[in-house]
Amino acid sequence: MDIDEQLINWLSDNAVGENLELIHWPVANPVYNPSGNPLSAMDGFPVDSKYDLITFFSVFTHLNPTDAAKMLEFSKKALNRNGRVFLTVFVSEQTEEYEEGNPDRPSLVSKFRTDFFEELVAEAGLAVVSKYPAMKLAGPHYILAHA
Repeated sequence: MDIDEQLINWLSDNAVGENLELIHWPVANPVYNPSGNPLSAMDGFPVDSKYDLITFFSVFTHLNPTDAAKMLEFSKKALNRNGRVFLTVFVSEQTEEYEEGNPDRPSLVSKFRTDFFEELVAEAGLAVVSKYPAMKLAGPHYILAHA
């Protein structure tokens, strides 16, 4: 699932597999899909399935707090009882609750204070299982589960 329709079309032509389902989800993002539908107007992911693993690489790094909270809520709904969410996010102790890394381009680099992001996780009914330290081009990696 991705907001980039061209990417989904390319994957449809080039990635094959029996259990592979590719979904274009036209969610709005100021940088990557400005004409999309607001996440706040949606009730969940555009699928009815439950998953053992939901991954977000370089997704939360482009979400404001409202959209991040929604995405966590949607993840909980779509997660099997013993499933996990794997995500990257920019967190820092030096950040206010939330700040734009580049104010001229909102959502290009979204940064959260660690405890604020983890409060969003808890408010969504999820819990931090593990956290892997930040890497060169990505924030810390989190593994979440049902609280």
